[in-house]
Amino acid sequence: MKRSRFVLAAAALTAAAASIAKPVAYYGGGVTYLIDWKGTQQARVVSGAGARSGQVVDNGSYRLVTLDEPFSYLNWSGNDSCGDFEERLLTEQVLVRDLPHGQAQIIEMGEDKFFGGCQDGQSTPFGSPDDEGHIGKRLAMSLRPPMSDLLPGVQIAGPSEASWPTDYRAPGQDVVTVLDGAVAFMGTGHSFPASFSPDGWWVMDVSGFQRAQTRLSTDAKTAGETWMVADWSGGLPQRVGTSMFVKTAPTAGFGTMRQAARSWQSGATIGTNTPYFTNLYKNGTGERLLKYLDTGLEYHDPITSWGLDGHDLWWQRVRPGDFVQNRRWTPLRDEGTKIRWVMDHSEFVMDSGEVLSAPPWVTYYVDTGKAIPPAAVR
Repeated sequence: MKRSRFVLAAAALTAAAASIAKPVAYYGGGVTYLIDWKGTQQARVVSGAGARSGQVVDNGSYRLVTLDEPFSYLNWSGNDSCGDFEERLLTEQVLVRDLPHGQAQIIEMGEDKFFGGCQDGQSTPFGSPDDEGHIGKRLAMSLRPPMSDLLPGVQIAGPSEASWPTDYRAPGQDVVTVLDGAVAFMGTGHSFPASFSPDGWWVMDVSGFQRAQTRLSTDAKTAGETWMVADWSGGLPQRVGTSMFVKTAPTAGFGTMRQAARSWQSGATIGTNTPYFTNLYKNGTGERLLKYLDTGLEYHDPITSWGLDGHDLWWQRVRPGDFVQNRRWTPLRDEGTKIRWVMDHSEFVMDSGEVLSAPPWVTYYVDTGKAIPPAAVR
């Protein structure tokens, strides 16, 4: 039988990545960087703000990259008596300190600067080699997990055909079905050519641009995967972020209202000092609960109503005179009896009529037991 060209490309991926891919991915802890260390004195640095070249100084303890052009991140915008202004964080240097066990410390240094308004031109430096910085994972791209399992017919949640929003680390996500040399997006029904690059990226020719992604890690316990997502041009990543991906399963769901009335902890907060729970009560109300373990403080925020719409679970917060928040969890995969992977949707309908929507994202929630309401609402 003649083998699919997609299968042949996927099977060759591991060897290709090992022989060609030289950059290192740094992710987690609040930052994402892809740095190609070009010898000892130069580097190509890609972040959520774009791609830059830089000069490297290695003092034996860390490597310091001075960028040819700063990364610019919008921190705040508004207007004052002098007009409109933007406050931007200009990252001029990136310090990288390798740590044991596949970790790294990233410290960003530069200036916090105002453009326009009454404080136009004013700046404050930030960052130093002694700062705590960001502690995250470090992965040589030659050691990425293979993607040879992405055969025609597989469905995976995580890719996106949307353009990269200015103020988000990554674009909204969708579910795709792998085809032979192409992918089909569930949300729109659009199909686009897709192929593996020689250095181990899954590149999709979406409308007007290229979007690429590559697998960084998998979690056998949760079935979740961490991927690096990139705007792609000229055979290179031009902007990167990290996102959770997961293979879908047709049996995913929350069951009945009675079965769904549980205390669901956000998977992103497991093992942190700020666990976050969505408590859904059997009476159709609920609450959001955020715990601060260091101080013992708790933040309780009522959920006005919740329910099931087909397989989807929805909940709503109503704040008269302020806003209505609508949240929807579309099931993607059940892993064991406790873990529910979902496509999470959130929108705020302001009292003014303005609607603020976040791009959909892949995440998971863990059933931690019965959701017991306070005595006042039982």
